[in-house]
Amino acid sequence: MLQFLLLFCLPLLLGCASAHPQQVAQPDLARLAGAGQLRVVNRAVTPLREAGRRGLRFDSRPLNGLAWLPGVALREGSVEFDVRGKDVLQRSFVGLAFHGLNDSTFEAVYFRPFNFRHAEAERRAHAVQYVAEPEFPWNRLRREFPGRYEVALTAPPAPTEWFHVRVLIGGAQVQVFVNDEAVPSLQVAPLRTAAGAQLGLFVGDNSDGDFANLRIRAR
Repeated sequence: MLQFLLLFCLPLLLGCASAHPQQVAQPDLARLAGAGQLRVVNRAVTPLREAGRRGLRFDSRPLNGLAWLPGVALREGSVEFDVRGKDVLQRSFVGLAFHGLNDSTFEAVYFRPFNFRHAEAERRAHAVQYVAEPEFPWNRLRREFPGRYEVALTAPPAPTEWFHVRVLIGGAQVQVFVNDEAVPSLQVAPLRTAAGAQLGLFVGDNSDGDFANLRIRAR
């Protein structure tokens, strides 16, 4: 359930576009980043306004980075956003953190844009990833369950262009859709019961990234 905790004045902070009965929120990431209202972990974020997109930009640092959304708790529902990475090996990991309990215990789905259109099929097969930190990081999942929690994209965008993501989060499965595809690029059973309900944006080790047009809807 999506709970609006109304910290401060949530409609002003998040720029919600609809009323509570539908439980839909459209956080204004540019405003939140500019006002310092995100709880940012191991990164700095700056507002981004570009060609109709209002969002934020992470800088690049070693280890993972997070930007937790204020006043939002999500157990089940859908999250949509636009995201842009880059075509640099091992320096572009961009996605969504959910079911967060703290800064080290959460689930995430993220993309590796540098693998989207790679000439090698094995590299393309590592385009989108599910993890459940800290017990199930990507390397353990790749070793113990090859091909189950990371896959290639059917119609991969260019590594340096914006693309749209829709993540459906449920108790029995997590589905990830890219752009306008009707079939999920990735569909997995969660590796644990939801630890928490924090929701945030995610970038991986030595990665920056751009995010915009976030939309959250309760199931």
